[in-house]
Amino acid sequence: IRVWSVTGVQTCALPICNRPTLVLHGPRRFGKTSFLLNIPRLLPGQLVPIYLSLQDRSTISSEANFCNSFVRAFIKDGRLQNITFPPEPSRQDFMADPFWTLRDWLDRALETAALELDDRWILVTLDEAEKLGEAIEAGDLTPRIFDQLRDFIQHRDRLAFLFSGVQTLDELGPNWSNYFISTVPIEIGYLEPEEAEDLLRNPIEDFNFTYANGRSEERRVGKECRSRW
Repeated sequence: IRVWSVTGVQTCALPICNRPTLVLHGPRRFGKTSFLLNIPRLLPGQLVPIYLSLQDRSTISSEANFCNSFVRAFIKDGRLQNITFPPEPSRQDFMADPFWTLRDWLDRALETAALELDDRWILVTLDEAEKLGEAIEAGDLTPRIFDQLRDFIQHRDRLAFLFSGVQTLDELGPNWSNYFISTVPIEIGYLEPEEAEDLLRNPIEDFNFTYANGRSEERRVGKECRSRW
């Protein structure tokens, strides 16, 4: 895992008034999703990450589905991190007024989980974030979803957001850059030589295989050359 990506996420651990919105961007298959899924292990005890993938078409097929999926992600990932959130609202509530149902649930969730959170904060990671824009263009969602996310960013002290995708928000167009102004980009690219060396020597815990002198360097160079062709 790229050390500078972890450092970038740690910048969120600032006073609430200075906490930025993060944008993790880079080419496909460069490890963005793996990084997001490993945040609990990389930054234990500092935050409570909530992961929501927007690649699932059903999640962004309607505003009711998005809001419902948002709540389900909180409940699922909270349970894995010993945080108890309120029960999921009924499907009828989401269909009737998705954003009100989401706001009401989230406010209750942050209040009831305050003691369990202690001094930790919640990092909501939206993977494949550009899919939101595509769903708006297709007419499945409306720009109201940007209004709601911006409201959460500005007025929920316990929350921070990380958008992950191939492009920066500026590259995604004015809808994104106009709504989300105070952002910090984190570019994910090729591993640094020392990171690649560490990956080869310690791919998993208790890795017992050892390379002869120079062999790990040869394998690293070979892999890098193949990745560029």
